[in-house]
Amino acid sequence: MDRKILKSNVFKIKNTNSSNYGILDIANLFHNLNEVRYAFPDFIAHLEKDNYILYDFYNNFQYHIKEVIGEYNISTVWDFAGLEDTILVAVLDDGITSHEDLPTSRIIQAYDFADLDDNPEPPEHVSHGMCCSGILAASHTFDSAFGDLSGSGIISMNPNIKIINIKIFCDDIKDSITIANLATAINYAFNNYNTDVFSNSWHLKKDTTQPLIEEAFYNAYNTGRPYYDEYGVPYFRGCPIIFGAGNKGDTGVCYPQRLPYCYAVGAIDTTDYRWDYSSYGPDLDIVTYSSCSGPLADFWSLDQMGCLGTNRCE
Repeated sequence: MDRKILKSNVFKIKNTNSSNYGILDIANLFHNLNEVRYAFPDFIAHLEKDNYILYDFYNNFQYHIKEVIGEYNISTVWDFAGLEDTILVAVLDDGITSHEDLPTSRIIQAYDFADLDDNPEPPEHVSHGMCCSGILAASHTFDSAFGDLSGSGIISMNPNIKIINIKIFCDDIKDSITIANLATAINYAFNNYNTDVFSNSWHLKKDTTQPLIEEAFYNAYNTGRPYYDEYGVPYFRGCPIIFGAGNKGDTGVCYPQRLPYCYAVGAIDTTDYRWDYSSYGPDLDIVTYSSCSGPLADFWSLDQMGCLGTNRCE
């Protein structure tokens, strides 16, 4: 028998043809010695990856997830620790409605702060908020193109996210939300739902300082996600305020996303080059994959169901 020292008190013993002992016999002999803590045959370890095996027709259209998680369909972002927890993400946009891949149970229909009513769902053929929510929270369940085929939908960053639907765009595109109502929308999500993350893909057209907006985001950033110690003393982890950097090219990161407590995210294409439309400058924090309109649009997410969506029926 040969032996190889692995550590000071760990030995790997290799059986030889001349020993006339089987491997189980040798293991039992050593196991029964008082000086030996344990002995066992070095069997093959049959390992299995703990990952979500995806059937995904839309694989090639979801490079924003593929690049984040590495080799697609082998290890997914859904394998990461903590995804069993429900994360509350306030999406401030043009409205969200239920979808095969984003069921009603994971949408908190908060309020329409633009039209000032209790219906924050989007109007017909408007799906910007749906697209943003799909990237965040699509559950990869069903897709109408495949009927009821399970696992045929869109994968997202976290299928356990709950979307807090905060509508800040008017149904009539000629109208616009007021600064006061916009600040109220931010405060409402922060104060009423204990929001974990703010997701924003908008900017103010007039590049002027707005104290109400700044104060609302500042409070969320500094006093969001509270927890209490055993004595009831509050501590604050703060809410990440995530923003698209803006679509004004080289004119600089838009406002309010360039504020120091907001994270400005720029857009790059599949070759890791910045899209011409994506704002950039010293206030840019990070970039990720996005797309553009027209024939080069290749970034797939959620739309409204059926003929109501942006990709309306012919």
